[in-house]
Amino acid sequence: MSEESQIDLNGDGVIDDKELDHYYRKTGTHKRIAIICLVAILALTAFLLTPVVSTERISALSDLISMFYIMTGSIIGTYMGTSAWMGVSKKSF
Repeated sequence: MSEESQIDLNGDGVIDDKELDHYYRKTGTHKRIAIICLVAILALTAFLLTPVVSTERISALSDLISMFYIMTGSIIGTYMGTSAWMGVSKKSF
């Protein structure tokens, strides 16, 4: 599926301002989600390294913390991979 067909929501072959605005808002939202995930990973790591959180509490929550890192890392990786793939596919055509 070409990028133009993804932007053309009503399939009339013409990309109007409303469809273009929708496309840019959608891609901007994806970028913001990835940035928020990155900030959340950094904030959690910084918080866990402070003396406020005991080692016992970190041990008790280790499974939950691991799942959080996997989930947010996957979101970031998917965004970066998709962005890189879209950039390569634009240049190759």
